[in-house]
Amino acid sequence: MMALADFTSFAALMGAIGPARMAVTSSLSINFLRRPAPTDIVGEAQIVEVTSRLGFAEVELFTLGEDSPIAHISSTYAIPRILPEN
Repeated sequence: MMALADFTSFAALMGAIGPARMAVTSSLSINFLRRPAPTDIVGEAQIVEVTSRLGFAEVELFTLGEDSPIAHISSTYAIPRILPEN
């Protein structure tokens, strides 16, 4: 579930700012809300804020066919500034 959350927030961030070389997860916190049903899990991401060096996102994970989330995730990504080569 953490891999799904990380990928979902990374994809949302890259969709918002465009390709960013070397962007990495710097923090990811997950709160498990309830036991999931034995079915597929879907992640929905929302970008909270993007600064020149950091991107913040929240993700909620759901099982298919249910409206109540099974987990809530907060993540932060470091977006390094790539300097031109000399």
